[in-house]
Formats: sequence, structure tokens, C-alpha cells
Amino acid sequence: MLNHKVFLSVILPFYNAEKTLGLAIQSILDQTYTDFELLLYNDGSTDNSLAVVNGFSDARIRLINLPSNIGLIDILNQSLVDAKGDYWARMDADDVAFPDRLSKQVDFLNQHTDCGICGTQMRILGTDEIIHKPLNDAELRWWIFKSTPFSHPTVMLKRAALLNTQLCFRKEAYVAEDYDMWWRFAYHTRLGNLAEVLLEYRIHPAQESSSKQAIQADHFKASQVAFCASIGSPKLFQIDWINQTLTHSESATFKNIIKTNQWFDYLTQSASAQAFFSTSSIQAKRLDCLLSLCKRIQQYHPFYSILLLKSDIRSALKAGQMSIISFLVKSLIFWKTRQIE
Repeated sequence: MLNHKVFLSVILPFYNAEKTLGLAIQSILDQTYTDFELLLYNDGSTDNSLAVVNGFSDARIRLINLPSNIGLIDILNQSLVDAKGDYWARMDADDVAFPDRLSKQVDFLNQHTDCGICGTQMRILGTDEIIHKPLNDAELRWWIFKSTPFSHPTVMLKRAALLNTQLCFRKEAYVAEDYDMWWRFAYHTRLGNLAEVLLEYRIHPAQESSSKQAIQADHFKASQVAFCASIGSPKLFQIDWINQTLTHSESATFKNIIKTNQWFDYLTQSASAQAFFSTSSIQAKRLDCLLSLCKRIQQYHPFYSILLLKSDIRSALKAGQMSIISFLVKSLIFWKTRQIE
């Protein structure tokens, strides 16, 4: 059950989308949650997209005909001002929303008062492939090192929460503007994703994210670097190495054990990292990464147990994680004759 009714603004920009626009609009109008406005931004279409829109007769539709093609970033920023809703939701002109998408997201944001944004899982249209995103706030923050925490077409957020930050979608991050916005917004609110698939996502050659992959890669990398700088991560720790460390895919060497421990030392000493992740989250992730390295190095040595004991392993020990206890004992008592790399 919903905690209370909120008015919702659904933002759907379109440009020459006559083949898919009708289905996208209908999927929103058919939502079980009905207290919304649907803002349709005609971004200078030259095909029959406008005729498709005019074929609908629904008082919830607000059509905004833009005088020229201004692009998605300007539309998103304008929509935050144009919208009348308490909540602001995204929708693309070539996707299909499940009937209970809006209802479930409104319910989630109502129940999680400290959460300012949420997304859902989505499926590639016409396939069984699902694009998965983490669910809880802590996991989503670490996910930002490698990818956007939300599938953009599924996003719903509390409009006032974003407006109060004075953040905007930045043109410098063109084609990666969503990633760039979400990590900056994450400094001001908690994050969340629903576990359910609530949108079907269409992939086709004309899509920006397909045709402008080189630009997207460059702008995404630049925003990743800016994120790392914002949390106090020194440049000597490159983003590719950080991602390998966090996903346990880096080489299990003594050098990487030392490097990993040093990186987490920087995060622990950084006020911005503490604010972004929380002390307990950094401690838990440090232990996770160090333990993975120590196990995969296939070598026991007293140094490893000292390193782990210096990490906050009390909660893990209390939880009865025997793998940690076993590793500590073996590291203290046994070590292989092969020298440390």
C-alpha cells in the first residue's frame, strides 16, 4: 500500500521516433498509478512523431514543442523546472514500461524517506537478457567506480531533493550525463534500486549510446576520474586497477596486497570518502578485498594475518565466518617456502 499520494511528472523526450513513440506513450498511460502528468518534449522532429502524439486524447499529457533540436541534456534540465510533480520519472521514446512500474517506484520512495532516487532492473526488448543493477545504497556507491548505478530510463527521483542541490545535467558529460549526475547527487541522498524488471529497453542503431560510443567512453572516463578525485583517491591509483581490486580480478601478488591496503588507507583518511561511503562500508570493503587477495595468493604468511587483524574484522568474526578464522590461524602458523613476491 502507498503511504500517501504524490503527484508525479513523467518526462518523455522524443525526436523522429514515429515507429516506437506510440507504444512508449501507451505504456505510461496504462500505468496502475494514475496521479501523474506526462511531459512530451518534441525535440524538433521532422517525421510523423507529432501526429502520433496528436492521436492520443488524455488530459494528463502535456506536449512541449521545442523550436529546434536542443538535445537531451537541455531537455532534462528544463523538465526539472517545467514539471509540477513531487516526483520526476524518466521514460524514453523507444522503451516500454511495465504497468506497475510507477506504482512500485512511488511506493518505494514513499517508504524510504531518506532515499531520493531509485531505479529498476530492465530487460532488452525481444530477448531474455536482463540488465542488472545492485539494490542497496552501499552496493550502489561502490558500483559507481565501474558503471552508472541506475539504468537511466528507469529512474524516478524526488524533484525537490535534486533541485535543492542546484545540480544539473552537464553538457561536458554528453552521452554520459546520467552517470555524471548520479554520483554527484549521491553526495546528497541515499540510493536504491528495485529488484524487479519493470521496463523493456530497446536497442537499435540510431540510438545515441550506440552511435556515439567513442564520445561516451571518453566522457564517462573523465567523469570517473572526477569522481575518484572527489573522494580523495590519488591519481596513482588508476580507475582500471580500482575496478579490478573491487571485483577481485586483479593479480594476487604481494605488491597488490600492499597497494590495496594503501588505497583504503587514503579513503579512510579522506573526509569526502567517509561522507560518501561511511566508515563501516570502507572497512567492510577493505576486508573483502584484502581477504580475497590473501586467499588467492595461495601462500600463508604471518604478515597477512597481521594485515587482516589491522582491518576491522570483528564483525566478520562475530558472524562466525570460519573461512576468515581458518585463514588467520594458518597464516600465523604456516607459510610456504616460496618467497613473497
